[in-house]
Amino acid sequence: MELNNKCPIRKEAPAIHFGFSTGSEPGFGDEWWFYSPMAGGFYGLENKLYINFLNGGDITPDESLKVRLSGLIWKENFQRGIINIPVHKWREIASYLRDRDSMLSALNKGQITRKEIDDLTDILLNSGKTFLIDEKRIKEAERLRPPTISERQQNLALCIFRLTEGVFGKNIGTIHRLQSGLSIHTNHEDQVFMLSASSYCREENELASLLQEMSENGLLRQNNQGYAILQLTSEGHKLVDKAQRKYVASEQGFVAMWFGKEEKDVKEMDKIYEAGIELGIEKAGYKALRISDKEFVGEIVDEIIAEIQRSRFLVADFTGNRGGVYYEAGFARGLNIPVFYTVRKGDEDQLHFDISHLNQIIWETPEDLARKLDKRIRAIIGEGPHRENS
Repeated sequence: MELNNKCPIRKEAPAIHFGFSTGSEPGFGDEWWFYSPMAGGFYGLENKLYINFLNGGDITPDESLKVRLSGLIWKENFQRGIINIPVHKWREIASYLRDRDSMLSALNKGQITRKEIDDLTDILLNSGKTFLIDEKRIKEAERLRPPTISERQQNLALCIFRLTEGVFGKNIGTIHRLQSGLSIHTNHEDQVFMLSASSYCREENELASLLQEMSENGLLRQNNQGYAILQLTSEGHKLVDKAQRKYVASEQGFVAMWFGKEEKDVKEMDKIYEAGIELGIEKAGYKALRISDKEFVGEIVDEIIAEIQRSRFLVADFTGNRGGVYYEAGFARGLNIPVFYTVRKGDEDQLHFDISHLNQIIWETPEDLARKLDKRIRAIIGEGPHRENS
């Protein structure tokens, strides 16, 4: 772990380099992994893109793309519940983890929390793998629609809530007016970086103006001069509560389906997923996740439950009529998460009577499934943030 690197995306900002996933020197690995508050938190960068960024190649992001990438990285970190540890504190944490006695002593003195240890251990074991930037991600960021002012301010409320650890009455800084315009003073520089990333801001004055408007709308406190204090009011906390219910992993559609047992069945179900379910979800503007696509440590049932809870909706395909799909669909319904029921034509007669009366998408080919699923998701949920302009 190197503590004094520069961020490849936001070159003006400090970053921590966690190393290669494979190989030991530049040019001999697949991915670089970084922590940069200005870029939104933890992210990975494919080696060829890393080299391209450093050398000013043809894929080097302009300012607009940097801001969009940072917003996507912040969103991914927020959705995963990863704490935002200031860069300056990494040196302390790294020193505490050198041996068990130092770690226990730091815990007893309150110099480090169990949450920080658990998060850092997970990051070090998994190379901080949260958001890998490859050419597909670059294209996704390029076509991302600009967030509205209300969406940016909602993100700021969520970010302040996270930075204040949800403590009511706690603040992280204030707004001041200088001759050059509004200025932000926070407890440490990383907080300004993280606020900028969450709200897609290019300049400090733009960020300060958004925060000042939030105070004028009653979401943040004001001082005697009428300038914003970076402390959520009761109305600000209400916005956070509302946003958290719909925001966390709101781009994710969880897929419950049979994976197949024999090699022939596995290949067939993979095709149904890739050319049918996944494509339909992506066309609607969301991201598909089935549990086999995600590496994890722990019990698979726990992981399934956690991912369903993070999802905006669930697609349950009953082709093969497997019991696990019923369980996952029922769990989602119990959480009031919308469920889209799909089944291949010819298999609908095998459905359990509990769901046989529900509005199902009966499909004949993966392409037919993709088209119908896209249309149904957009009709019920609305277009997702990643839907391409047609």
